[in-house]
Amino acid sequence: MMIKNEKVSINTHYKGLKRSEKSQFIKEVMDRCDICYPTVFYKLSHDNWSKLEREAIEKMIQNAD
Repeated sequence: MMIKNEKVSINTHYKGLKRSEKSQFIKEVMDRCDICYPTVFYKLSHDNWSKLEREAIEKMIQNAD
């Protein structure tokens, strides 16, 4: 069980999603950050998000919980 204030990396969050949720997550990240599919996976694997991208995705994750 996750503690409310505990921050989880974007990659850890993604890995914890069900298969159907992963495709929706990727689509939403692409839309919010205006990046393409391969770029999402590059940034996930290298944890290479800009500050604005990271803030948008973290907000998206918080709203999903």
